[in-house]
Amino acid sequence: MDRREFVLSAVGVAAMAGLPTAVRALTKDQALWKYDAIGLAELVRTGQISPLELLNATIARCEHIDEKVNALSIKHYEKARADIAAGLPDGPLKGVPFILKDLEVELAGTVTTNGSKLMQKKADQDSELVARYRKAGLVMFAKAAAPEGGTAGSTESMMHGLTLNPWNPEVAAGGSSGGSCVAVASGMVPAAEASDGGGSIRAPASQCGIYGLKVSRGLTPYGGDLSVAHAVTKTVRDSAALLDAVAGPYHRSMYRAPMPEDDTYLELLDREPKKLKMAFFDSYEGYETHEECKIATRNAVRLCESLGHHVEEVKPPVDMAGLYQPFTTLFKVGMLRLVQFLEHIHGRPIQPGDVDAGKWIAAEEGKKIDGATYMAAHSKFAELTAKMGDFFTNYDVLVTPTLGQPPVHPSKLSPLTGPIDGVSKVTQVYGTTTVLGSLSGIPGASVPLHWTPEGLPVGVLFQSAIGQDARLLQLSAQLEKAQPWINKYPDLG
Repeated sequence: MDRREFVLSAVGVAAMAGLPTAVRALTKDQALWKYDAIGLAELVRTGQISPLELLNATIARCEHIDEKVNALSIKHYEKARADIAAGLPDGPLKGVPFILKDLEVELAGTVTTNGSKLMQKKADQDSELVARYRKAGLVMFAKAAAPEGGTAGSTESMMHGLTLNPWNPEVAAGGSSGGSCVAVASGMVPAAEASDGGGSIRAPASQCGIYGLKVSRGLTPYGGDLSVAHAVTKTVRDSAALLDAVAGPYHRSMYRAPMPEDDTYLELLDREPKKLKMAFFDSYEGYETHEECKIATRNAVRLCESLGHHVEEVKPPVDMAGLYQPFTTLFKVGMLRLVQFLEHIHGRPIQPGDVDAGKWIAAEEGKKIDGATYMAAHSKFAELTAKMGDFFTNYDVLVTPTLGQPPVHPSKLSPLTGPIDGVSKVTQVYGTTTVLGSLSGIPGASVPLHWTPEGLPVGVLFQSAIGQDARLLQLSAQLEKAQPWINKYPDLG
C-alpha cells in the first residue's frame, strides 16, 4: 500500500464526499489510533506515514479527548516536532508518539511537575530511562498527570485537578499512573511510561481496562526499594517491545534483576509458555474482597486451565492484612522526609496547604514513628522477598485479584482530604495484593480480563518470581490471544 492508498483508506468515503479538512484529519486520526505501537512503527518504517504526520494526528486526537478526561499535565508539542526535524534514531519504535508520566522523569529542556508547585524541576539532560526511550526512536510529546509525588490511589492534585476514568467519570482512574492509563485506555496513544511503588501501574491499569506490567525490582534504570518504571499498554507485545528498549543494568541502580540470556522479550512472545503450575486465592483474612473481583479471578483460573495449565487454590503465602502496617509506616516516614527536603530546598517551613492533605497527614504521623519501628518495617523487604522466593520454588505463577474492589468514587481515594493519608485510603479500599509485589520485588501483570455488569473494568493480577518477567509476558500474550481485549474502548463520543 503506497502513501496515497493509505491516506485514502484512513480517511474513508466520508472525506471523498467533500467534508471539511478538519473533519477529514480527525477521520484519518481515528483510523490510526487503534494501531498499537509496533503497528505504528511498521507504518513509519514502510513509509506509509511520516513521523510528523503521525505526531500531528496523535496531537489532534489528544486535544479532542483530553478535554473530557484531563489526563495530560504538560504538552511539549513543538519540542517533539523539533526532535523529528533533527532526525530520529533508527530504533525499533521509530516515530511512535509516546507520553511520559509527569513524575521523576527527566526529558531534556522540559519541566516535570511531580504534581506539585513545590516539586517542579526543569531537566538539563535526559535521564537514563528517557535516553533509552529516545534511542528506541520514540517521540516524547507530552506528560501524563500524576498525583503530587505519586502517592495516591486517585490521580488528583491541587495543581492539575482530577483525571477522569474514561469508562465512567464517576469512578476513579486510579493512581499514581492514572494519567498514563487514561491516555492509553482512551486511545490517545497505544502506550505510555508509568511507574509503580505500591501498585501505581497495576492498580490504574485494572481500573482503566488496559495491560500493566510491574517489572522485577532492578530490571529497569529507575527507583529503589519499592519503585520500578516501565509502561502501560494496550497490547502485550508493546509491553515486551518497550521492555526490550529499557531493561538492563544501570551503574547507578541499587538492584539488578536477571534477564533472558538469548532472546529478547518480544521474541519470546513467539513461543507459548510451558505448562505452568499456578496457585490462586481471591480473598484473605482481614479483608472482604468484592464479588466481582472474585468472579474475575475464578474466570481467569478457568481460562488458564483451559489453556492446559494446572491451577491450585492456596492460602495466601504471607499475612496479607499484616502488610498494611509496614507499608504505611514506610510511607509516613518517607513523607516526613519529603517535607523536610522541601523545607531545605525552599528555605522555609512547609505549611498545611503547601502539600496535599494526605501528604501532610502522613508526614505528621511520621514524626511519631521511632527508629526501631521504622527498621522493623524496612526489614519486611528481606522477609517477604525470601518468603515469595520460597513460594515460587513450588509454583510458577500466583493469580489474585489486582484490586479488592471494582473502581470506586474518587472521593474515597482523594489525597486532598482527610482524615487519613492517600496511601492508607487506597490500601483500606483496595487491599494489599499489589503491596505484596512491591515489598517483595516480584513482577506482576494486571491483565484486563473482566468487566462488571455496569461496564467497569476489573483486572486480574499474575505474579511470578523475581526475574521471571518473560514468563508473565508469555502467559499474558496467551491470555490475550484466548480472550482478546484489543477492541474494548470506552465510548467518548
